[in-house]
Amino acid sequence: MCNTIHIIANGAYPLRRLTPYTNNDDVTPDQRNVNHLLPANIDVIERAFGLLLGRFRRLKNLKTVLVKTAVIIIIKCCVLHNACPVHHEEIDNFIQVNENLADNQGTIHVVDIEENDAKGVLKRHIIARNIALAQR
Repeated sequence: MCNTIHIIANGAYPLRRLTPYTNNDDVTPDQRNVNHLLPANIDVIERAFGLLLGRFRRLKNLKTVLVKTAVIIIIKCCVLHNACPVHHEEIDNFIQVNENLADNQGTIHVVDIEENDAKGVLKRHIIARNIALAQR
């Protein structure tokens, strides 16, 4: 009997999650279809986490063992991420997505956002000036 909720993952995980069939299996057309559909869904999840990691780089070094705590942190990051466009904070310059057509999986690469750009320098100067004015 199948449950109605599943955790999907790529082939690096054991079969406790819904993973693709391996090339060693004698795959049927239905199984081949599963292999085709799973990566597309996994890509959506990986892209979402890639966006969060691009905007909130601290997440890469997050040391937590409690799943409940990790879930709370991720939800809060999603809320902040979704609020950023309202304040004209765009993420496009931080993320590059490279499509690897050989294995049909998208690979997320976080761009080095340490490099100063003109908008960032101007924004920092404006913030510094506003802080100075507020302290007078």
